[in-house]
Amino acid sequence: FRSLVETTFDWIWETDAAGVITYSSPKVKDLLGWEPADVLGRQLLDLMPEEEARRMGAVMAENTRHRQPFAALENVNRHRDGTLVVMETSGVPILSSSGDLLGYRGMGRDVTERKRAQREGERFVSCSPVVTYALAVYPDRMEVTWVSENILPLTGYTPQEALARPWFFAVIHPEDAAKVVAAQPS
Repeated sequence: FRSLVETTFDWIWETDAAGVITYSSPKVKDLLGWEPADVLGRQLLDLMPEEEARRMGAVMAENTRHRQPFAALENVNRHRDGTLVVMETSGVPILSSSGDLLGYRGMGRDVTERKRAQREGERFVSCSPVVTYALAVYPDRMEVTWVSENILPLTGYTPQEALARPWFFAVIHPEDAAKVVAAQPS
């Protein structure tokens, strides 16, 4: 297991009940610029900018209070060189046989490039004169799962309103939808 943990692309970590890092895999060096020994005795929150540490501290406190696992929490960390790294972090509680919280064990992965590409794609789509949709296609139906912000002037729907409508009616103006409904045989 040690060789698996030390060769994965994710940073594997473990904390005690107070949130102090007690184990760090070598991947922390590649992702955040720190040697594993440099982060031992620190808290995960110590690796984040102050505002992000406050935000994540509240999230982590809630999970800790309920001894809940957490998955794919996006958080910003500061690399040793000062650059910001967007991490996706997941963890599970470590409990004693009597149910006492001993700490957390988890992993973090760098999603900085994925987030950058996502923001650039959204910026491109929002500048487009064409409404862009993402549809989920099922054997018995289709659902609009995402719609670009420029839908409002073209259809009269906000993105949230479009997502709440059946797929066909989400892509046309409400007046046209009313005409389609009126033309349907009873």
